[in-house]
Amino acid sequence: MITEVSSAEALWLLPELVDVYLTAFTVPPYNEDETSVARFRDEQLVTHARREGFRCVVARDDGRIVGFAYGYTGRRGQWWSDHVAERVPQELAERWVDGHIEFVELAVHPDFSAKASAGRCTTRCSTVSPTPARRSCRPGPRLIPRGCST
Repeated sequence: MITEVSSAEALWLLPELVDVYLTAFTVPPYNEDETSVARFRDEQLVTHARREGFRCVVARDDGRIVGFAYGYTGRRGQWWSDHVAERVPQELAERWVDGHIEFVELAVHPDFSAKASAGRCTTRCSTVSPTPARRSCRPGPRLIPRGCST
């Protein structure tokens, strides 16, 4: 079952989310180390949960969290938004970078149906834009190169 949780609930569930993150990302092809897991636990989610438009969904199997996805409203002045804006044509940055949905993380425990859970988490997390002015049925520009697993 996929459910949306508030930022406060996401922080309360942090130990379980870290377990899923650790299990999903410390194995090939990601091979993240303990430093990356600690950064997710101590800095990343805590910071992101306070951002405008934060949305988080969790996938549960028999009450156990087996996957999650989250994002928020991206703004200029945030690392990723500025990183993208510096690398795309100015016209594209002005139109798409600021007030966009920034889909940050998707993790599914490898013992569960990763494709099915990942797809459901992604769909649920992105169903309602936190910024109504940016809701659109048209696709945005491809800002992540093909083949990139980020």
